[in-house]
Amino acid sequence: PVDQTTATITLGNVSASGFANYDSDAKKINEIDGWAEIGKDTSLGYGYVGWQHLHFPNQPFPDTEETYGGLATHFTGTPSVFIAHDEKLGSGTYWEGSVEANKEWKNGTNLKLKLIGAYNDDYYLEGSAPSHVGATATITLPASKNCSLEASIESIEGLREDVDSTTTLSTGVKWKW
Repeated sequence: PVDQTTATITLGNVSASGFANYDSDAKKINEIDGWAEIGKDTSLGYGYVGWQHLHFPNQPFPDTEETYGGLATHFTGTPSVFIAHDEKLGSGTYWEGSVEANKEWKNGTNLKLKLIGAYNDDYYLEGSAPSHVGATATITLPASKNCSLEASIESIEGLREDVDSTTTLSTGVKWKW
């Protein structure tokens, strides 16, 4: 099991984030990431670009950097595309397309269902091919004006021998100051 923590500060269209991954069995932090992102809402959707630095303490991996970008459209089903490129450790490009549906109730509870398909071009894997498909269901419950509780389940089906099929359960707390 791992504990993952993310913190983000946003000012206008610019955000900076930090992430840490703690391995509960080894009792060590094995990944620390930082990234910066700028985004803009347009008539087509929300577009963004960013840069990320990944550091792997207590792991046999070198630091690496990624550039990424995406567009989440305002059309029905929110068709979206995400692209990430890593020149060093991952040495390739990852493409992901998705669609989603959201249902929000008057009390602020939100249910989001998302389907994805991914293509991997030498990004942490050898060769270029579709890598996986997946589905995620997330429920967000308001706890107060500035706090919400979130739970999700994600199922990934690997389409290649070197991509594992997984199911992940996640819970979290979000605060807005």
